[in-house]
Amino acid sequence: MSLNLTQYPTGLRFLNEVTELVMTAGDCVTMTLIDPNGGPDIIFTGRYHPDFNGQVKIDVTDIVKDYVKSTVPTDGNDFVQADFVKEFQFKIEEDNGGQRTGHFTVANIAVNTTETVESWCASNFLTHQAAQKRTNYESPEWLTWLDLDGDYSLKVRFYKKQGGNEEATVTTDSAEGCYTVNVGYSRLIRLANMPPSQFKGYYDLILCDGHDKEIAYQRYLYHERSGQEHYYLFVNPQGGIDTIIADGANELNPDMTLNYGKFGLQFVPIDDAENIRMWNQALSVEWRERYWLHGLMSKRGEAAAYFAESEAYEKIVIVGASFSMSDKGQLAQTSFDYILAEATEIELASEERSRGLTQSAADAVEELHDETARIVLAFADDGQGGFETEEVTIAATKLYVEFVTPGAQGTIDYAIAGILAGSFDPTVDDSPIVITKAAGASIKFTSQDGPLKELTVSYYPVTIQIV
Repeated sequence: MSLNLTQYPTGLRFLNEVTELVMTAGDCVTMTLIDPNGGPDIIFTGRYHPDFNGQVKIDVTDIVKDYVKSTVPTDGNDFVQADFVKEFQFKIEEDNGGQRTGHFTVANIAVNTTETVESWCASNFLTHQAAQKRTNYESPEWLTWLDLDGDYSLKVRFYKKQGGNEEATVTTDSAEGCYTVNVGYSRLIRLANMPPSQFKGYYDLILCDGHDKEIAYQRYLYHERSGQEHYYLFVNPQGGIDTIIADGANELNPDMTLNYGKFGLQFVPIDDAENIRMWNQALSVEWRERYWLHGLMSKRGEAAAYFAESEAYEKIVIVGASFSMSDKGQLAQTSFDYILAEATEIELASEERSRGLTQSAADAVEELHDETARIVLAFADDGQGGFETEEVTIAATKLYVEFVTPGAQGTIDYAIAGILAGSFDPTVDDSPIVITKAAGASIKFTSQDGPLKELTVSYYPVTIQIV
């Protein structure tokens, strides 16, 4: 029996509709899947034996899922989802010499529809949020779409209280691609020619094709802030970026207990303290949004928390969630647990951590607040025969300065809030040096003779209290 390929994926496919490779063969076959983008790279090779009917079935969906993806924003700038659409090539070789090849393309969209990808994307934003979504001045709102023509444009339409409307163009695509665009109110209102007080409390985002035909809509309902909001962004099942505004309590490890034991003069953590940075976020939402929330908590794609005060995005990992339903089948209560995903590990070893905990139990309290766990400060010539680092402001009250002794000469001074506060000698003192300062005070390092090239300053990103 010769190799005969009877079914295989072709063209542009939704992620949840990648057709199986089905074939008949008289001998074992080897299937190779190739990513030709910038490679080509072989991403999978498998060997398969025909069943009693001489048939082989190969499902490559779980393989390609690792290569088509969407990413959450890292700042407020519009961007293109570089890995949203991927082409794949396959090669099937039979041991007796038969061979078949082919290729297909996959978009990071999972929807149940009878439409093609091209048709569906020509009339939809990649969003799973409510058609009329609540927002406020600072909420980080984003819309994503797949432009297969390279000429779409996004417009905002404000409605005047006195009648009529005002439109402005937010962005225009310059090429084919998947676009994620910042549509936060604080950005859009600057495009208007009238003050916000003259508009009604809602506005529309409209996607237009190259002929200026309106093909997709999203309405936002403006609400004033309560001051208790927390913002979370995530990749929804359609591959776009959605935002949840959470009004519920946000607590750091509400149910966790850390145990410390005293060994000699040192207090050492007995339990694993990795979970010390786990937050629990309670949500208060309308029951109609329960399926949308399920996308955040079950898809386990990329997600981020947004801190409005600093306009910073921090990637998070959802590690648990709970839903409570009423006897009427409506969403009664929900919450989820998450940890920060990047640059937030407590990187000091237990031995180094305990060095700062040699006080008595009554005094052993550290309050260290910051969003970053570690920074590197490089020395530069100050133009006066010495060397200095930049002056940085850190919220933490205790810093751990690490350095490499070889090549270091002389004393390094440090100033806190512009005032000389102390010094250390890298050739004599052990690393890390512990520096205590006021919360939010700046620090700067200087040297007059042969400085280090750089110093690493570490600090805990959370409050740690030992009682």
